[in-house]
Amino acid sequence: MFDWINELTKALIPVSAVHTQRQVETARRRAVETWLQRNGVITITQNKRVLPSFPEKTPHN
Repeated sequence: MFDWINELTKALIPVSAVHTQRQVETARRRAVETWLQRNGVITITQNKRVLPSFPEKTPHN
């Protein structure tokens, strides 16, 4: 998983014209989101809500 995310991040950098550290971080988040979607961990709906949604108050808060 880690290698796949790293490879996708590296592939996104030249395609997305990344020049700043913030843009690198955005490419990384996009790669992680893609992995999560492809592996059925999250689903992005039309109204742009991420599923599953978790309650704001959780035991670790």
